[in-house]
Amino acid sequence: MATINNIRCKLVRNATETAEKAPYIGMAIPVGSLAYDNIINRMLENKTFTSKATARYLLNAVYEYAAEKIAADVVRINLGTVSIYPMISGSFDTEDAAFDPKRNTLYVGASCSRELRDAVAGISPSMETISVS
Repeated sequence: MATINNIRCKLVRNATETAEKAPYIGMAIPVGSLAYDNIINRMLENKTFTSKATARYLLNAVYEYAAEKIAADVVRINLGTVSIYPMISGSFDTEDAAFDPKRNTLYVGASCSRELRDAVAGISPSMETISVS
């Protein structure tokens, strides 16, 4: 495992169809998570001029609205720096194959804006010490 700029990373075996060309893939290891209430507290610290209850209500309302719209209308929701959208996991054997609940799952994915990706783009982990799982 290597650590660069407080980012730990490790290599894991590539279990996808690209394994022959790329036998290992890198995985960043988070040092923790930022909990929901911490996000709300940070919003309040940054002078959002709202109460904690209102901030919590607004954040919950966004998530609830997004979940309802994705389920009902199968749309992509752009929240500015993050977009959330329906995705399907698994593979299909043919171009006209049906969705198979044993192989496929419908779930919600997310992607970050270019601004967020650019903010971490300069970080390049070095792999001096690697733990392979």
